[in-house]
Amino acid sequence: CGHTPHQAAAVPLAAELLPAAQPAPCGLAWLLQLPMYTQGRLAACAAPAEALEVLDEALDGLPARDDSVQEAGCEHSQLSASSKGASPEVVAAAVGLLQQARAKVAELEAWQETSRRKHEEELHALQQRLRAERHKSLQRLLARLAPPGAGPVSRGL
Repeated sequence: CGHTPHQAAAVPLAAELLPAAQPAPCGLAWLLQLPMYTQGRLAACAAPAEALEVLDEALDGLPARDDSVQEAGCEHSQLSASSKGASPEVVAAAVGLLQQARAKVAELEAWQETSRRKHEEELHALQQRLRAERHKSLQRLLARLAPPGAGPVSRGL
């Protein structure tokens, strides 16, 4: 995701946000399982779409899960996920982010299309008004320049 070193330094990594002595909360456990490189790339992202691209790439690189082992709790899933691949938290978080991003993209595209149409209508109205004003100004100028008693200015110019 297009970022500069300055941007990456401005957003702390997930490991820096949580004290080392306390276990990570279940909601962010999946983030801490990502490699530091990926966490850094996520921290440098300026937009949700960029973060989704990074997460998508990270999920593509993970091996397939072995579902033969049942996971019972948050701590257990953290340990088994790091040894087996993508945990349910990672998948659920990525799916949730993708759904939110797609919904936001659809909303923004609809807003953009509405704004574009409104802009085109306003532009068309302004162009018509400009033509009408230009025509009136030209008619007034021709009327002033016409010799006295010449009659009305013809439109056939």
